[in-house]
Amino acid sequence: MKHDVYSLGVVLLELGVSKSFVDSPDGLGISDLILRNRQFGKPWEVKKKLVALARTELPNTFGQKCTEVVIACLGVLGDEVGRPETRERAAIEL
Repeated sequence: MKHDVYSLGVVLLELGVSKSFVDSPDGLGISDLILRNRQFGKPWEVKKKLVALARTELPNTFGQKCTEVVIACLGVLGDEVGRPETRERAAIEL
């Protein structure tokens, strides 16, 4: 469930910036970062970039409350998103 909530945060962020991070060049460096980190196994760096983007871009388009919801969704997996010990802990919590 936590991964679903995180994914919701990504989709809401995409809507807020009106760009897809996967299907088109976004000019924000997200697509390259995602592809690069798949190779090197550091998805928490992608998460940090997404949260930073939400903090800077969403308040003007979505408002402060919706921005907080997006950041909360992105933060549901914690700071160690993608690391094996976090996946195990998340599975135990669920």
